[in-house]
Amino acid sequence: ITIRVCDSLTCELFGSEKLIKDLGENLDKKKVRVLRAPCMGLCDKAPACEVGHKHVENSDLNKIKEIISNKDFHPTVIKGKSLENYIKDGGYEILKKCYSNKIDFQSYTDESQLLEKNNFKIKIYENLEYNNKITTKKDLSIYKKLLKDV
Repeated sequence: ITIRVCDSLTCELFGSEKLIKDLGENLDKKKVRVLRAPCMGLCDKAPACEVGHKHVENSDLNKIKEIISNKDFHPTVIKGKSLENYIKDGGYEILKKCYSNKIDFQSYTDESQLLEKNNFKIKIYENLEYNNKITTKKDLSIYKKLLKDV
């Protein structure tokens, strides 16, 4: 069994290093191979990993042990949040403030804001459609309008 643990910035902030260590110390190395992996597009469900072909959100040792014991290695759909709901929940507010010079992006260091800033930076560079952020034509039109507003 191969377990791939995302080691991108967000997953690292949410414990992927500890998870890699826990897996290495608690699973049979003859039966399980643990690898570091690039971003899986599950930043909002960090730390993310893949057991076989099954993505695991909010991963921890117990979840992974359960998947292994159940031999549940097949992929499943992980629901994302629609872009409309993301915006309703305050998504992109920091981006708007940065572009309108209401806040200085460089001095933005409060811990909770730092996490949001890092998630924001990651989401800029990721393909939104691939990561289930744009799931409908309505989401696409909202995203295009948002870019014009920013």
